[in-house]
Amino acid sequence: MNGDNNTEKEKTPIDNALQTKCPSCSGTMQYSPESGTLKCIYCGHEQELDMTPVSLTGQSLDECAAQCASKLNEGINTTTVTEIKCQQCGATTTVAENITSARCAFCGSSLVLADAHERRAWKPEYMLPFSIGKKAGREAYKEWLKGKWYAPNELRKNAADTKAFQGVYMPYWAYDAETETQYKGKQGHRATRVKRVNGKEETESYTEWRNVEGEVNVDFENLLVPASDTLPAGILNKLVRWDLENCVDYREEFLSGFETELYTKDFVQAAEIAKQKMDIEIDQEIKKDIGGSDQRIDWRDTDYGDIMFKHLLLPIWISSYTYQGKIYQFVVNGRTGEVEGNYPLSKIKVAISIIIAIIIAGILVYYMMK
Repeated sequence: MNGDNNTEKEKTPIDNALQTKCPSCSGTMQYSPESGTLKCIYCGHEQELDMTPVSLTGQSLDECAAQCASKLNEGINTTTVTEIKCQQCGATTTVAENITSARCAFCGSSLVLADAHERRAWKPEYMLPFSIGKKAGREAYKEWLKGKWYAPNELRKNAADTKAFQGVYMPYWAYDAETETQYKGKQGHRATRVKRVNGKEETESYTEWRNVEGEVNVDFENLLVPASDTLPAGILNKLVRWDLENCVDYREEFLSGFETELYTKDFVQAAEIAKQKMDIEIDQEIKKDIGGSDQRIDWRDTDYGDIMFKHLLLPIWISSYTYQGKIYQFVVNGRTGEVEGNYPLSKIKVAISIIIAIIIAGILVYYMMK
């Protein structure tokens, strides 16, 4: 509703072409997570966007890997982007051609526009648009900080800085696979027995082992691998609550008003990481199949089949904080509000806690000695 005349803002359909100029006032239009529309930042005019979820269809890893160079050269499923690599943290982000200044969303430092250059890159196929706006994302971040008593007070002040809180679409590769694994191992059963030691009976535990072999089949769907190393893997790998069933086809309109990180690992490199993640789950299934109280895997051979992959963009709010020369980063899931990150410890607060603990321990010892 319009606060001035209480009439509903006009919403008009948008075609497939990227529109950044408002048809009403020629102002700049940006994607609004709150309304799910393109919204003019000046007059409030809105244009609807197609938010219809689509099924994620993958491409063959083996086929695309064999044709990788030719597809990039021919421009198949690729796009030309203007990118800048941050000299401070190494993040690689896309920028508009007509910008006059920019800051890195990952560390907050100024970007050197003279370093911008074009390159061919694989075009994302699907994406999850932001559904949580900057205000809600920042509130989730502040709530997360409340439980971090040892964090410096300056960090809470940083949370109120809207410039230090940026929305970024992060690149991911998603993999599907139907795996078949042959294995050999041992099944263990724990038991007890009584033996005589120095004339006395003692009970000891031991494990009886027997050789086993078998086969397990594990299917994977949309196994996510971050396509960029800008954010610590420990942070991104904890952001797992993605509603991929609501993915839409990639459209540049959703990028308006946000930054986009480019992939630094292609789908072939990321596939090796995906296999490592698959192996962890496969080993768990093998141990379940072996049974018993203990399991050992002596050998296994996995056929990953024809791995399929997709290129996705997922929404993340990012804030960074520099403390004693080290950059600490925090992220908010742009769909759920889930917060992950690392933070510095205030030496003063840690010292105070130690002093208080010593005083309390001293008081307890004093009363125990009385």
